[in-house]
Parts: sequence; structure tokens; C-alpha cells
Amino acid sequence: MGCFFCGSAGSSCEKYPEGKDIFRLQCEKCGTVDFSEHVDTSKLGTLTADDRASWAEYFRGNKGKVPLIDFGNFDSIQERLRDKRDAEKLRAELQKKRG
Repeated sequence: MGCFFCGSAGSSCEKYPEGKDIFRLQCEKCGTVDFSEHVDTSKLGTLTADDRASWAEYFRGNKGKVPLIDFGNFDSIQERLRDKRDAEKLRAELQKKRG
């Protein structure tokens, strides 16, 4: 199975072994990330390809330090990632106009 975020082959996403409502993504590139079941079922399906790429970059940049992604923090992280991506796109457009 390919990683939902970066597309890397050989990743897995399985229910947390202790029966909690948590799913664990294990990916060579993104690392190990835990998601609450509510995020998995209601939020991840709404992500665009750009959003998934931003999340993958976030996971790689914070490998080993990513908090449990739950309903409470998903939206705030998503908003920061979109703001960062939008700022980078604007910066790139301005550079094109200048040069």
C-alpha cells in the first residue's frame, strides 16, 4: 500500500494494537504518525493532493515529534499548512514578475 500522504510504497496504516480509537501510519518517508479514528473517517477524505503533500512535508520535517492528530488540532495544523503553501506560491509568483 502506498502512503496516503507522500505515496511511498510499503507504508501501512493500522488500528492501534491496544484497541484505542487510534490509527497508526508507518511510512519510510513520513515516519510514524497517530490519528484519532474521528480524523481518519471524517477529515482525511477532504484533503486535496496539495494538502496531502503539505502534510507529508510537515511529517518529514517533524519526524518523531508529531503529536496525535485528532479532531482538536487537525484544523489548526491544516490552516497553518495552507497558509504556508499559499505564501510560498505568492512568493514564487512575485519572483517571476521581478525576474
